[in-house]
Amino acid sequence: ADASFNKYWNQVTPENGGKWGSVGTSQDTTKWSWGGLDAAYNYAVNNKLLFKDHCLIWGQQQPAWISGLDSVQQANYLETWFRMIGRKYPKTDMIDVVNEPLSGHNPPDGGQGRANYKNALGGNGATGWDWVINSFKMARKYLPSTKLLINDYGIINSNTATTSYLTII
Repeated sequence: ADASFNKYWNQVTPENGGKWGSVGTSQDTTKWSWGGLDAAYNYAVNNKLLFKDHCLIWGQQQPAWISGLDSVQQANYLETWFRMIGRKYPKTDMIDVVNEPLSGHNPPDGGQGRANYKNALGGNGATGWDWVINSFKMARKYLPSTKLLINDYGIINSNTATTSYLTII
C-alpha cells in the first residue's frame, strides 16, 4: 500500500480480494486463496483503519464450481464461506452481506451467466426475499459484532428499484 494511504483514507475495502469468486477458486477449502483479503484486513487492523469487506453473496464473481452442486452441497459451502470469514476476520467493521439482489441486477439465480445458488439460501420463500434474510441471519451468526450491509445500484433513480429495496429492508 502507498505509504500515505492512511493520511487520506479511514477505511480499507478489499474489493475483488474479498469476493468469494476470488477466494474460493477450488472446491477444496484448504486451497482457498486468502492472500488479497488477508493483506487488506491486516493493513486496516495494523493501521487502525476501518475494515469493510465486500461481499459475501453476489451473483457475479462467485466460484465457478458452485452452480453445479445440489442445494444441500451449496448450503454447506455457503456456511463454510461465512464461517471462515468470521473466524479469519473477527475485527471486520462492516460487510456487504448481499450485493445487488434486485431482480435484473445480480442475484445468485443463474440468470445471465450468474451463479445459481439462491435456492440453497431459501429461495424467494414466503417473503419473496427469504434468500436475502437467510444470508443476513447466517452473517450475524458468524460476524456477531460486524455492521451488516446490503448494497445495490440505481435505487434513487428508479421507483421500482426503490420499492423493491424498501421491501427487502
